[in-house]
Amino acid sequence: MYFNADSSAPLMENAPIIDYQVDNHNPVLYNSAPVPYNPIPYNPSPYIGQQYNPASAPYIGEQYNQPPNAPVVYIDPQSDLQQKKENKDEVQIQIQPSMFHTEERYWGCFKLSPHARALFFNTLVLLSLALIIAAGTLFGILGTDWSKYFLIGAGVAVPITYIVYIIEIMCSSTVSYLRNLLLVEDIVTHINRIRDTAPSIGFHCECYHYETRTRLVSYTHTDSNGRTHLRHRTETYQVKVVSHAESERFHYKKHNDKSGIVTNDLLKYNATRIDFTKQWSPGDAKTLRAYQDQLNNFRRRNERRDTHFNMGETFDIPGYSEKMLAIVDLNKKSYFLTVGWCLFFSLVLLQSWTYRVWMDRVSVKAKYHFNKNVYV
Repeated sequence: MYFNADSSAPLMENAPIIDYQVDNHNPVLYNSAPVPYNPIPYNPSPYIGQQYNPASAPYIGEQYNQPPNAPVVYIDPQSDLQQKKENKDEVQIQIQPSMFHTEERYWGCFKLSPHARALFFNTLVLLSLALIIAAGTLFGILGTDWSKYFLIGAGVAVPITYIVYIIEIMCSSTVSYLRNLLLVEDIVTHINRIRDTAPSIGFHCECYHYETRTRLVSYTHTDSNGRTHLRHRTETYQVKVVSHAESERFHYKKHNDKSGIVTNDLLKYNATRIDFTKQWSPGDAKTLRAYQDQLNNFRRRNERRDTHFNMGETFDIPGYSEKMLAIVDLNKKSYFLTVGWCLFFSLVLLQSWTYRVWMDRVSVKAKYHFNKNVYV
């Protein structure tokens, strides 16, 4: 905060100004700018997404020439929000300027755990193992027919449950992070490369109809005397027949990336799980009209080719990955932070949920959003 050295005198051009540093309150004199300073009240809790430009901080894009002997101290309100999140289970940091991401998932009025699905399937496979052990013990003791059928049912349920459990693990975000583990320098290089890459935007459609077909089905029939006979019947069914499929790219001349640079917050923690998202938008009204015209022409050209018509839009950036794990120092990385150890704990020890919770404790969460503008 700045004060006039003489409170009774008006603030004149090139008058000496006292800059009180927040840390030690030692006044430092220097010549101020010719424009008088109007203090702006500090809002300690701005809403999320508000652009924060304190009076002592330069505006974004403005060149700021600070006097050599007048240090500027200001408080970033996002630091308070970060400290509050560090007290929670899921620590989330900001690595993109002017964009703080939050993520809270709910099922009805209940807040979901980040690994609720993993906990469900992990519990399911453990219960299936306990079920087959109980069924085997029961069949060994009783030896009845119903206990035999119970053991057979449990024996069928266990491999099915374990296969679903494996599919859930391989499709999980934890494995995706570990597959794309890179150093911070490589992550920044990857982000800059994606920012410079032109996006691929287009449309696709399919025209189709349904055909009714017949087939011969064999089945066994038991008569009143208990004898079985092989019989046949003809049944009808419907199949989807795609008669035409087409795709087309949106033609534009140049693109501009508005994503922003990566902040130094990425270096505060040794392991950071980064979720990437992407979007594109027309850069001006001319581009928007060109996109709508090409989209409408594509629809009119294909929508009457067959009985049914499906259409969608595509947007892709070559080299784009949704999840990556950034490591500051490989020498300080946890020994168990690999895909191999993740699969060992999950598939052998059946501790998938435990491993994911541990990974949340040794790393933090961050998000980065790619924003592309295109022009015709």
